[in-house]
Parts: sequence; C-alpha cells; structure tokens
Amino acid sequence: MTSDRKAFMRPSTTRCESLHDSDLADRRAAVRTDSPSSPRGRLIAALVECVEEKGYPATTLGDIVAAARVSRSTFYEHFTNKEHCFVESVHTGIAILAQRVRAALGRLPREADPRVRIACVITTFCDAVADEPRFARMVLVESARVERAATAVRVLAMDPITEMYRHFHARARAVDPLVPPVSSELIALIPDAISERTRRVMLTEGAHAVPASAPLFIAFTTAVLGMD
Repeated sequence: MTSDRKAFMRPSTTRCESLHDSDLADRRAAVRTDSPSSPRGRLIAALVECVEEKGYPATTLGDIVAAARVSRSTFYEHFTNKEHCFVESVHTGIAILAQRVRAALGRLPREADPRVRIACVITTFCDAVADEPRFARMVLVESARVERAATAVRVLAMDPITEMYRHFHARARAVDPLVPPVSSELIALIPDAISERTRRVMLTEGAHAVPASAPLFIAFTTAVLGMD
C-alpha cells in the first residue's frame, strides 16, 4: 500500500498548538478518521488511484469498487454516487495538507515572528504536495476540472488560509508600525496565486518540483503583506 493511500489516516504526533494559528490551519477541513483498511477508506483511496491512471471522466463505478475490492452495495452504503466519492477525496486531500501545516505550526515557539510562521506554512505546504502527490492532485488539479461541488470544496478550503494570512499580517502590524495596511481582497489573492502556480508546476514539472517554488512563494507573500 502506498503512502498516499495511508496518508489520510496518519494521526498527528505533535501537540495541538494553543495559539490561534493551528485552528486556522484546520478550519473547515475536517480530518477524516477512516481506517485505510475500512471499506470507506479503501473506496476513497481507490478513486484517487483510478483518477490518476484514467482521469475522472473515464473512471467508472466499476473501476472504483474493483480497485477497492468491495461490492457496489458497499459503495452505496458510503456514497451516493461517483461525484460524492470524488468530493470526499478532495476533502481528504485538504485534510492532509491542513494536518501537515497545523503540525508544523505547532512545533514553532510561541514567540515566533509572523514572517517565520508564513515561511513555515508555505514550506510545509510545498513539501506536503511533493510527499502526497495523488491527494494534492485531487485538490489542486482534478477539482478544477470536474463538478462544481468539488470545486466549491476547494474554494472553501482557501478561506481559512486567507484568514491565517490576515492573522499573521495583523500580528506583524501590532509589533511594527511600519507594516502597511493591506485590504482583505488583496490578502485573499495570496492563496489563489500560490494555488494556481502550484497547479501549473504540478502539470508541467510534477509534484516533486513544487518545493523549489517555496522561496518565491514566501517572497511574494511577504511582499504583498508589506512585510518584506
């Protein structure tokens, strides 16, 4: 079984940070608790594998249940249709990324500078994409190509990230009066821009190449927030 199939079950081994940052990192991205050996967990992992091999439109319900080694009746015990299973796989990918960011923030000291926190979030995100390419692809690539429901999930996942950047910016302004005000609309463009560039890198070079973009993403974010 690949690391991707087990990833959404990987528990966090670090303590939850008491600061607001950890909550922001995981808001609206509910962590799935399905065992990778459970029927539901196997179905999600099977869909991810099938989509990677054949693409979402060509993937059939028969493909999914065959790869998961369960019956069609078992599939319908957990999902209403293929789209529902796909949306849940996107949720799972979001949870993987959120867990990684939350754990990384939890390892930082309480007094860590907002710039350090921004670098931590972006570097962790890029590394997670490289480490979990199948689920990252579901979130960043496939969800943009298919049903509106999956796209809506991905868009909703950007909200807590935007809020996190607003939080970091507010903390930076509180200690440094030279940090300028930045509109909420402009801050909201940060995760959108990073997500789009990450998607492009994944499509042209592969997920393994994403971490090399981390320094550029960090410089871009701090510049937008007036913290460079």
